[in-house]
Amino acid sequence: MSSTELSRTERIQNALNNIGSWLLDVSTVEPGWDELILDIKPLADQIFVRVREIREGEEYIGTAGPLNASSKVLPDIQQLQRAAYHGSRGTWFTASVVVAANNWPEPQFSVGASYNREEEPESWKNEGSYSAPDIRAHLKSFPRAAEYVPLWAKERMEHRRRLAHLDEPDLEAPNPYLTAALAAFAKDTREQTLINVVRTMLGGDVLVDASGSLIIPEGHLDIGPHSRMVYQVIRVDEDNQALCVFSSPKYVGQGYSRDENHEELILREPAMKVFMEFLEKPELSMIVVDPGTEHECYIERAQVQWVVTSPRNDGAKMALAAGDMQRLLGSLVSPASMLLLGVDPADETGSNFVFAPDEKGNPKSLLVFTSAIEIAAVDPHLEVRSAHALEVLRYAKSIGVDSVQVNMFNPSTVLSISQIEELLDIMQEQGIAYGGGI
Repeated sequence: MSSTELSRTERIQNALNNIGSWLLDVSTVEPGWDELILDIKPLADQIFVRVREIREGEEYIGTAGPLNASSKVLPDIQQLQRAAYHGSRGTWFTASVVVAANNWPEPQFSVGASYNREEEPESWKNEGSYSAPDIRAHLKSFPRAAEYVPLWAKERMEHRRRLAHLDEPDLEAPNPYLTAALAAFAKDTREQTLINVVRTMLGGDVLVDASGSLIIPEGHLDIGPHSRMVYQVIRVDEDNQALCVFSSPKYVGQGYSRDENHEELILREPAMKVFMEFLEKPELSMIVVDPGTEHECYIERAQVQWVVTSPRNDGAKMALAAGDMQRLLGSLVSPASMLLLGVDPADETGSNFVFAPDEKGNPKSLLVFTSAIEIAAVDPHLEVRSAHALEVLRYAKSIGVDSVQVNMFNPSTVLSISQIEELLDIMQEQGIAYGGGI
């Protein structure tokens, strides 16, 4: 073993010993356990950890959450990740440090670890998966050869999936809320159900048919920045063309003909990205969802323009769609975060905000929204008010409500006033305050 390799091994062992000692110091489990395991997941701006206990063959999983920025174990975790770096293979995405105990009641401890360099990190309860920014930050700090960049990481960074065959068993509808909204639209084709379709598209993904595109890979990207993307469109009439988007792979290819010489390429894209790319093409006048089906629907350019330019909180909506409470709370405290309120236009005070009703129809939770179209889905006549998310939550506390409901329709969630107070207290302790009022 070379002196360099030995030095790296020593650094790893020193970091493991320090992390193991810290874990023993902070753990409050009863004596008699066989193993304590600290799962570590570094993200772009914070490190998440989770503690597991193995006792008599049974596993007990503790809570997961971010380490405090002042935690004394942070430098050791960072050293462990740096010391494990291998030039071509990079370093680990997640690690599990294991402290084993033998011979209770006076145990002898030993420490070891396992590392995940390739597999997509699992999502822990109330904690999100690796995002594209997390992966980019990881690869910037720990570059690896292109062949060692996992496929899931490439797909996440590109916000797309290349789907070679539509009959593959793992290809499912990317947005179940959109699927449900389209089913409702098929039974009742009116403005309100169409609004619901568009509402559910935000924060989720759709499929587009990019067959015929010129794909130029670059580095670890299957679809490099110099690729020329061509999305399927259909001619509605002599003057109008519509961009095709799909809620499910099974609807791709219906309602239009495709050049058989083109290799099939179906991409999964965030709906908001598709909306913005659509607006960059003046020759297109509308978007058609699932053309040729019984639930096909058309979204006019003016509607798309309104959705894209209206106030919205994409991070909060995406967190709701993913069912990720930790990510939602994080999205509410960012400097640019906002929430919206619906106001009865007949109210002269301008503060008669909409409430979610209880079982008897009485006002219960203050309703706040992630976008203007979420308000329109409740009542298109409501006026929209927006403010920084923390100001909205402070207002909710000041008027004495028991809870706040984020969005009326799914995906939605309810925040108790105790959760809100805890969040506001944390922000106050950190000296963070965003003004503006309601």
